[in-house]
Amino acid sequence: MIIDRIHVKNFRSIADETIKLDSLTALVGPNGAGKSSFLRAFEIFYSEKQRVFPGDFHNKNTSSPIEITVTFKILSISAKKLFQKYIGSNDLMGVTNIISWEGSGTSSKYVGSKLRRSDFSSCREALSLKDRGATARKIYSHLKSSAEFDSLPDVSKKEQIEESLEIWELNNSEKCERLLDDGKFFGFSGVAKGYIGRYTKLVSIPAIHDASGEASEKRSSAISNLMDLVVRKLIQDSDEVRSLQTEVKQKYADLIEKQGFDKLAYLQSELTSILKSYVKSADVRLDWQETPDISLPVPHAEVKLGEDGYQTEITRTGHGLQRAFIISLFQKLAELQHNSKLQPEESQDIFLPNVILLIEEPELYQHPNRQRFFSKLLLELASDQKNGNFNQIFYCTHEIFQNVVDCQPRYWQPPDENP
Repeated sequence: MIIDRIHVKNFRSIADETIKLDSLTALVGPNGAGKSSFLRAFEIFYSEKQRVFPGDFHNKNTSSPIEITVTFKILSISAKKLFQKYIGSNDLMGVTNIISWEGSGTSSKYVGSKLRRSDFSSCREALSLKDRGATARKIYSHLKSSAEFDSLPDVSKKEQIEESLEIWELNNSEKCERLLDDGKFFGFSGVAKGYIGRYTKLVSIPAIHDASGEASEKRSSAISNLMDLVVRKLIQDSDEVRSLQTEVKQKYADLIEKQGFDKLAYLQSELTSILKSYVKSADVRLDWQETPDISLPVPHAEVKLGEDGYQTEITRTGHGLQRAFIISLFQKLAELQHNSKLQPEESQDIFLPNVILLIEEPELYQHPNRQRFFSKLLLELASDQKNGNFNQIFYCTHEIFQNVVDCQPRYWQPPDENP
């Protein structure tokens, strides 16, 4: 998955704007133009713990929600299968993070749009009622009695209604329209089902005078994220590791096939017996859900930097050395991706997500010669799509960053009137 565009509404200085992204995109403009607001919007979209305050709403208008919509282009086979219901024309899929102010804090949800029949809305709303599905079944029966929906199957349980409606929509997509979903499908690791985080990973390097934040060894820091990507890529190309992963997945699948269904049937019988002691007409049914991919844990490496023979923690070194180390990680990542042994489908779907790098003022703390090298490195990272690696780099600066060759920067100009 790669990002096609980002649309931001009611966030900080941005009332309603869209930026289309290339593999390398630069926002160039003076202070106060709103460059950092776009980067911050990306960070919020990808954040598991979103910190948003009244001052983050445009003109402090908390009566309207903040909306951050990222439109992805779906590339891999497994992603297309997973997001099938949400993909529109040209393999594009939009996901909106809606952030509302609730008086003392915010509520947030991710929603997508998929082909749905508006006639089914009342039935779906009834499924959330606490009446054991009586209202939903009544509405469903009324739908089925009409000539247009008489192909809907008979149902006896509340749980079968949603599945039947979705199957009808899938088979009659030409009679449906794109409507927002219920916000339960999308999310990242630890949020909803974590599907987006499986295919894309954000690494953000802010422009801050105290660079210890970006270089710390905290789990969410730029250093830890880049180290994680480099270590993953290094291990990913090991024939022994790939062979072990395949062997573990196969053995687990064989074990489930051999013993799992018998044990599930035994558990179903036992639970039904116990339940019947309370409600004689009740029973229990257990069905296996799709088994998730098994991933081997990636080892973590402790990082210390040395200069003139003295080694210490990253946060205790100079800002220039810290960013030089970040550049080094970028360079190694580019080399590993270019020399990868994996086929594109393996690279995208089994091990590594596509990387989105956000950099605010990448020229900070760097000697001019190092700036020039860094600019070429960013271009290389963004341009090399060998082996299915689709890196995207999005940075903002006050001027063209060392006149990057072949870079087509996106200029962001502030509106004539800024309320």
